Amino acid sequence: MFERLAEPAMLEAMEKVVERFRASGIDVEDITLPAAFDEVLERHRTVMFAEAAAWHRERFARHPDDYPPRVREAIETGNMCAAEDYIAAKKHQLELSNEMDEWLEFGEASFLLTPATTGPAPGLETTGNPAFNAPWSYVGLPAVSFPMGRTVDGLPLAVQLVGPRFAERDLLMVAERCEGVVLGRATQGGPTR
Repeated sequence: MFERLAEPAMLEAMEKVVERFRASGIDVEDITLPAAFDEVLERHRTVMFAEAAAWHRERFARHPDDYPPRVREAIETGNMCAAEDYIAAKKHQLELSNEMDEWLEFGEASFLLTPATTGPAPGLETTGNPAFNAPWSYVGLPAVSFPMGRTVDGLPLAVQLVGPRFAERDLLMVAERCEGVVLGRATQGGPTR
């Protein structure tokens, strides 16, 4: 998913970061995420919109014009969500969450390294495409991002690390080490879990 949706500038920056990590002694391996990841973005939208609609149901019915257009559209989409679609998305969410817990607990990966965004920072009209953040919210895993460079136009790029459930302290320690490598202030040796 990440390679398919990332812009060329992001892919090039990620390659450079991986090279830096390896040169500093951080073990980085390519892995293939579970096949269920192909459905994350669609399923995440189903859950998010249906739950937003449920939460805002009474207020939205009384004051729909108080909501910005995109939020109003999301709530209206959630209101039209079929119960069986929501149930299927929640089942998928639970199964993928359990699978990711096993991956991170039993050695498929200690931490995951991904682009934080599909490309450089967008203009002021949007916060950008959430495609690379949504999976971690969906499965409930902690993630942290930090700058990794700039495009030739000077726009910032960021990388993110994803860690095991309830391992925020370890994740932040690893992220600090990795950020040091990116900024050129790290010592030899890799992070440990």
